[in-house]
Amino acid sequence: MARRPLLLLPPLPLLLPLQAGSPRSVFRTTYTAVSEPGLGLPQFTAAAYVGDLPIARYDRLHTWQMMAGCEVGLDRPRGRYLRFGYDGSTYLSLEVETLTWTAADAMAQKMKRSWEANPSITQRFRAYVEKTCAEWSQARLDHGEEGLGRREPPKVTVAGRAGQDDTETLICRDHGFYPREIDMAWTRDGEVWLQDASHGVLAPNSDGTFYAWLSVRLDPWDRECFLCRVEHDALQTPVELAWEEPESLPTYNLGRLIWPTIGVLAVLLGIVVAVLSLSK
Repeated sequence: MARRPLLLLPPLPLLLPLQAGSPRSVFRTTYTAVSEPGLGLPQFTAAAYVGDLPIARYDRLHTWQMMAGCEVGLDRPRGRYLRFGYDGSTYLSLEVETLTWTAADAMAQKMKRSWEANPSITQRFRAYVEKTCAEWSQARLDHGEEGLGRREPPKVTVAGRAGQDDTETLICRDHGFYPREIDMAWTRDGEVWLQDASHGVLAPNSDGTFYAWLSVRLDPWDRECFLCRVEHDALQTPVELAWEEPESLPTYNLGRLIWPTIGVLAVLLGIVVAVLSLSK
C-alpha cells in the first residue's frame, strides 16, 4: 500500500498588517506528517507562505524536553529546579531560588537572553515548579511517611555453577527490596573484585519491589575467598554472604537394611511353618 502523507493541521491563513490602500496578503503555514516515512519523504514537514511565495521550510524532527523537580522534605520543598533539553542534551536550566538561567551553548544563549528580557516568562516557570512541589509536599503529608518511606530489605542468596573450562560461576541474587537503589559487589579477601564480574538487570517485581543479580567467574580453589556484599537503605548493616556447598543427602548401607529385614522374615516364616505342623 502506498505511503500517504497525513495532514496534521490545515493551513492557517493570517492577514498581514499592511498600509491603507494596499492589497491584502495572506500568510499561511502547513504541517504534514508521514505515518510511514520512506522513498525520500521526510517524517515531518512545515512550510510558510505569503500568498503563493514560500518564505520558510522545515523538514526535520527535534526533541524538546522539560524536567522539573525538587527535594520534598518534612518542612518545605527545597532544591527546586527546571531544565530544558534539546535532542537529548541539556539546553537551558533555571535556578528557581535565584531565578538565574544557565545556557549550555550559543544557540541556547539566544533563548536565554530572550527570556531574561521578559521576566514574566521566568516567573511563570517558577510558579509552575513551586505549584508542583507544593502538591508533592501535600501528597507526602496525605499518604504519610509509612507509605512514601517504604523500606523492604533484600533477601540475598548465593549459588554456584560449574563452567566448561575448569572455572566456576558464583551468582548473588537479591530479591524483594525497596527502594530500587542497591549496592552489590563481589569481594575477594575483603577487597572489591571487578575482574570477570557481571551485573544483571535490575527489574521490578509484581508487588512493587525489585530484584537484581551479580555474578563472578573464578577458580574453584579460590571460592572461599569470595563474598557477595550488599548494601541497602533497609539494611542496618551490609550483608556479606559466601557460597555454601549444599548439604548432601544421607547415604544408607543397603546391606544393613536388607539383611535384618530378611532375618525378620525368616523368623516369621519359621513360626508359620511350626504352627501349621502342630495343627495337623
